[in-house]
Amino acid sequence: MKKYKSIICTIVFITVTLFNQAQDYHVRIGIIGNSITQGVGLSDAATQSYPAQLAPMLEEIYGDTCIVQNFGITTTTMLKNGDVSYWNSTQFKDYMDYAAEICIILPGTNDSKPQNWDVYGDEFIDDCLSMIDTIKTRNPLTKFIVCYPPPAYEIVWGIRDSVILNGIIPAVDSVLAKTGAGLIDSYHPLLDSVSLFPDKIHPNVQGSRAMAEIIRGRLVEMDIVHKADTGYTFVISFKTQKSLIAVKDTVLLTWQDISLNTGDLAEGTHIIEIEYSGSLFAEKIFIKRAN
Repeated sequence: MKKYKSIICTIVFITVTLFNQAQDYHVRIGIIGNSITQGVGLSDAATQSYPAQLAPMLEEIYGDTCIVQNFGITTTTMLKNGDVSYWNSTQFKDYMDYAAEICIILPGTNDSKPQNWDVYGDEFIDDCLSMIDTIKTRNPLTKFIVCYPPPAYEIVWGIRDSVILNGIIPAVDSVLAKTGAGLIDSYHPLLDSVSLFPDKIHPNVQGSRAMAEIIRGRLVEMDIVHKADTGYTFVISFKTQKSLIAVKDTVLLTWQDISLNTGDLAEGTHIIEIEYSGSLFAEKIFIKRAN
């Protein structure tokens, strides 16, 4: 008797491994953060923010392999209950649509404000972990890097360096220990760089370049660009002419991947393995093109 598994349109994600088919070679890097990441205070954030300056630095090393996108938005917190939570931002939705292979998160500056940290600080670690888990539902192959925020050279807008040093940084360390994410230290290398932060919080063009250089150096040290897994097509929608397929059955499957590219596996494609997790809402189907 054939062993069948249902294909149901309510499946949340499917990972499809394809052989003998070209894949997009670009490594997408998405950077999540607040006004420091967005580039507030710069005359042209689109070219002067640290993510914007990072892109050509990586191009010098990796050619056109890397695509860097800035998802920073001013005043936001990692805390879900923060006064302006990143969780509620359009930028977070845009990031989820982007589904980067490498996710860099620079949290904590606005979380250090009294109305945030003093009330909800004990939720920071769980909210960081929750964000990582949420991003994984969009692209489970994401490589994560979490950053220490840069110093706050004075208390401005309620942002407190004492909380960054004694609260945010230890919390980030806990997140790293629980997730295995990489670390970028944007704090200690910039302790003596107050001249690069004119308002004591936001970097100027030179400060943004210094931050980009720190990130570039760490990415190269980790060799994370070469470790990013672009060999999978992460499917966000699919169609098939069969509602049930069996192991070693044939099927026509058409999909759309995270880059919004479409493709199909023609009739006669060999289904060599179906892994069923036990829940319709977490089903994964692995298929391989026949030789």
